Amino acid sequence: MIDRDPDANAWLFLTSSGRDTPLVVRVRARRPSEDEREESPNLVVIRWAYEGEAGAFPDEDLLTDMASLEEQLFTAMEHDGWGTGVAVITASGAREWRIYTQDFERFQDGLNEALAGAPQYPLEFTTFEDPDWSGYFELLPDPA
Repeated sequence: MIDRDPDANAWLFLTSSGRDTPLVVRVRARRPSEDEREESPNLVVIRWAYEGEAGAFPDEDLLTDMASLEEQLFTAMEHDGWGTGVAVITASGAREWRIYTQDFERFQDGLNEALAGAPQYPLEFTTFEDPDWSGYFELLPDPA
């Protein structure tokens, strides 16, 4: 059962081992309001691929680097309001962050400012118009 009124900062942790590779998803527990979806209709997917054995998760050093990136990114978004992180997915040799934003240019400017002086991370970016927040809702279990 899903808590229908979770804390604004709460996350759900979902795992699956029934596939060829394990899957771990951390997704924002609080569902977005209609106003929030209207204000941030654009999805940015940041992907960090890593080498490893099939089904392996990142090693401790890489996890530390990924956590550092996430901390910088999420702290800046929360402080400056240019994005909302809704999911972190680790599976099949990659970690993916899903973030909703008002507009892609503002997101890029905020990201560049947040990561100024940070190591160059091996990131790939994909952007989508997603006013229904399908990239978020597809990750949630049915609210039974």
